[in-house]
Amino acid sequence: MSITATNKPVSEHLRRASREYDSKELTALAITSYADVEVEDIEVADTNLALGALSFTTTETERFKISYINFNFSSAVSQTITITKITGIANKDEVLEKQTLSSNTTARFVSVTNIIIDPAKNEQLKIEVSNTGTPAITLYTTLKIEKV
Repeated sequence: MSITATNKPVSEHLRRASREYDSKELTALAITSYADVEVEDIEVADTNLALGALSFTTTETERFKISYINFNFSSAVSQTITITKITGIANKDEVLEKQTLSSNTTARFVSVTNIIIDPAKNEQLKIEVSNTGTPAITLYTTLKIEKV
């Protein structure tokens, strides 16, 4: 698991990635990867960090794994992102990633292992972003999951 933080817009990363692979390979990869997988965007409300920190917990009813979480800030920030697997057992929550940004406008969490969140076991995913000393900066968060 890792969070990649950068000041480059997401479109810059996509352009670079598309230059690294032949477009036919990308198409074949997309068809192979998602043919039998239900992929879903989870809506996370835009957050004005001047009014408070982001604290979002999923409310899914089916098992899922994390594909990625994108964080886009309207201006550069130096805040802490914490991603936690809520286990439903007292004092057993698992911090998947915690990183403090330093003057970043974007960050991305990509799960490199198959972290399964199982609501039947009272598990959920919690995303938090601090707001220490932040002026009126808006955070746009995208959570992409795969049902399993």
